[in-house]
Amino acid sequence: MSNNLGVFIEDIRSVDRHLAVVNAEETDERVAELLNYFERYAFEVTTAMEVDALPEAFLVLSDGERCLAAIGVGTLHDYLIDALDAESFPPRYADDPRVVGAVQTFLTALDENVYSVECEDKISLLEISRVVEEQAGHEGAGTLHTGCQRLSRLRDERETWDTYRRIANSGVDVNLYGIPDWRPPEIDSITAFGDDEGDHVTDLWFVVYEADDDEASGALLAREVEPGRYTGFWTFRPERVREVAAYIQSDLQSELARLDGE
Repeated sequence: MSNNLGVFIEDIRSVDRHLAVVNAEETDERVAELLNYFERYAFEVTTAMEVDALPEAFLVLSDGERCLAAIGVGTLHDYLIDALDAESFPPRYADDPRVVGAVQTFLTALDENVYSVECEDKISLLEISRVVEEQAGHEGAGTLHTGCQRLSRLRDERETWDTYRRIANSGVDVNLYGIPDWRPPEIDSITAFGDDEGDHVTDLWFVVYEADDDEASGALLAREVEPGRYTGFWTFRPERVREVAAYIQSDLQSELARLDGE
């Protein structure tokens, strides 16, 4: 059944995207590292552009006609590449909503593009997951579906489990999916579904939030195609989110066992 949910990945057709490097020196290693990072997408890349009005090196993402997002090379490099090297987000950004917002805006502009990442490069996926989760907690209504492959990941990642408890307490119905190697405590508004045989969600990582306000909806869906390698997409288009959420509720849940809390 996980293959059926994976059909959503196969159905996505990447929107034509262009990445322009603005005001960067040819020898700027940060640009080279960022372009290497974005090789997972089928971008047409333009370099050596110069715009006098911009004081520093920028990346500009467009669809060929419209500018979708722009961000400073230094900001994005520090947040993504340095974070990958350190295996955690730079703590100096934790209290700077402007930086976090700029990075999130750039990443969310990549929706409806199928990507592939190795296990060590999952930070962009974690960031999008956080965007979706934070939106759910802010709205305090609607339904959040999260597939984490194995439910024990929530036990082992205390901060993630605390986030889901907070979201549930805000008024969101939270549904969790995975191999039942751990049973979450019984909490109002949190329901866990176990994949006893490992046939349905063991290779899937998804965070799908269907909001009461369509514009607040978002989804990330990834499939582990081989150990440590994921492919999938994220989207903030309400119609696509509704399609994925409807499949989870009508088809996937019926194949899994509803778990009682500990």
